[in-house]
Amino acid sequence: MSTNDAEKIVRPVINSLVKAGVRIVVGDCKSGVDEITWDMRGLIEPEVWIADWKTFGKAAGPKRNQAMVDSGADLCIAFPSKGSTGTIDCVERAKAAGIPVVGHFLNDEQLSLFDESEFS
Repeated sequence: MSTNDAEKIVRPVINSLVKAGVRIVVGDCKSGVDEITWDMRGLIEPEVWIADWKTFGKAAGPKRNQAMVDSGADLCIAFPSKGSTGTIDCVERAKAAGIPVVGHFLNDEQLSLFDESEFS
C-alpha cells in the first residue's frame, strides 16, 4: 500500500477521533502514521513523544513507547506496516497494560484487521 493510499485511510480516522475529543498521541518517526499525523499539524494538535536516541540508543524507542502507554490511554489504535517493529512493540506494551488495541496492517497487498495471534 502506498503512502497516499494509507493517508486516504488514516486521515479520516484521525479527523474523526479529533472531532470526538480524543487525545492523539504519536511517536516522532518520520514515516507511516506518525508522518501523516505530523503533516496534519495545524488541523490537529497531536501529542508527540520523542525518543531520546542519543542518550538511550536502541532502547530509546521502547522507552518512549512505554512512556506513551504509561501516560494513560483508553484505547490504542495502530496502523503498522510490515517490519514496523516500533509500532508492534507499542501495541504489545499497550496490551500488557490492559489497554484494548485495534487497528489495521498497512501493507502492499491489503488492509486487514489485526490478528490477535500476531501479538501473543
